[in-house]
Parts: sequence; C-alpha cells; structure tokens
Amino acid sequence: MNNNIENILEQFWLTKKESKIFVFLYQYGKKPASTIARAIWDERTNTYKSLQKMLRNGFISEITKDGTKLFFVADKQVFKYKLKAEIEEVEKKKNNLELLEKELEELEKESFAKKPGIVFFEWVDWIKNFYDDIIREISKKWYKLIKFFASNTLENHWVDKFWKYYPNFFDKLKKNKISVDIFLWNGISILEEIIKTNNVELDKLPAWNSSIQLFIFGDFVYIAIFKEIPYWIKIESEEYANIMHFLMKKIEIKK
Repeated sequence: MNNNIENILEQFWLTKKESKIFVFLYQYGKKPASTIARAIWDERTNTYKSLQKMLRNGFISEITKDGTKLFFVADKQVFKYKLKAEIEEVEKKKNNLELLEKELEELEKESFAKKPGIVFFEWVDWIKNFYDDIIREISKKWYKLIKFFASNTLENHWVDKFWKYYPNFFDKLKKNKISVDIFLWNGISILEEIIKTNNVELDKLPAWNSSIQLFIFGDFVYIAIFKEIPYWIKIESEEYANIMHFLMKKIEIKK
C-alpha cells in the first residue's frame, strides 16, 4: 500500500525519497531527522537536506523540543492547497499569454525594422523582376531622382551589354520622368577612375566579366553583378543607403 502512495506522491512535486519521508511522518507523527533516516534507510545528512527542501516548499513543518528538531505533517490537505495555488497561477499565466504574444510580436517588428531587408534575385527568371522592382519602389515612394553607378572597363565590354537583360529599362525610367545621375568606374582592365557623366549610352554599358551596377535612391540600394552566373541584390537599409548617398555626393564634388 505504501509503495502505491509513494508513487502517487511522486506525481505531486515530491521525489522518491521525499515521498518516503512524507508517508513515514504522516503515519508516525513528529520525528527527528535521525529516526526518519533509519526508517527510510538513508544517511542522516542526506535525509536532513531533503527535510529542509520539504520545509521550504511547505509540505512539512518542524518544532524544537528539548533542543531536538522534530518534523511532521502539519496539514493533511497541503497538496490540495498547493494544487489550487498552482492552478490559479496557471490561469493567471493563461490570461496573460495573449498579452505576452502581442508584446513579443511588437518586439519582433521593432527588431526587424532595425535590420536591413535583403532580397536576392537569381539568374534568368529573376532578372526582369529585379529591374521591375526598382521601378516599382521608385514609383511607390514618388522618387524623382536615382543614382546609377556602373563599372565600365574595356574588359567588361567584351561580351554582353545591358540591353540584353532589360532592353527598355532606362526608357521606362524616362517615361516615368525619373532623372538618373550616372557615375562610371572607368578603366582598361581595372577600375582607375570614377566620374559623373551624362555622355554615355546606358543600354550599351557592359554586363559581363564581373561588371557591377548600383542603383541608389531613398533607403534602397540595388546591386547587380554580371558574371557567368549573374546575381542581383536588393538592400533596404537607411544606414547603408545614407553611406552610399554620402559617397556619391563626394564624387559629385570631385567630378
């Protein structure tokens, strides 16, 4: 019978040893640690540690008689009260769960707002999407000027030109009355200088051999890198865009 009770007690916050202690005290009343240790076949120091834990959790009580501490079960309904308190605590947490989830959601939004939004556009299927996305963001925010930054070395010109990827992109910008400030990295085999110019056919700019294009406006920086397998990146970040705007401004001063 005792073993069955001890198994049940283990479902109510007590360890195996603590269950043995509780059953013993429930049956025999006030006892010192030494007597309890012998009854459960345990070392006195270990038993005393278990008794102290049970005291802290309110399962047993103690009194001192003739200088000896005696331990006992003070309230036979202790598990009922403890379970009631735990249920009330769970109900309280359940009531606050929706509020917690809302607060965490707001925190996540706040955290996400501080991170740069980065989108990768991959290979052929995404080429048009990349440039259409630029036009879409420009139109959405009513931007009237963008900065266009492109590499223009002789080696870049050997194979593909930009018109191959999106032949009417710059025409669309012009149709939407979007002005383009053009900055070129010029050179023979390496990038030797950066100039600001309007004297260039944009559709015939190189799109090969690691040539690069950057489109900068507002909080957006779009990067196109043309290689055997080209890729395109969209970055939405106020801090990053501000750095690029600042660098472009310095180039304008030194043109």
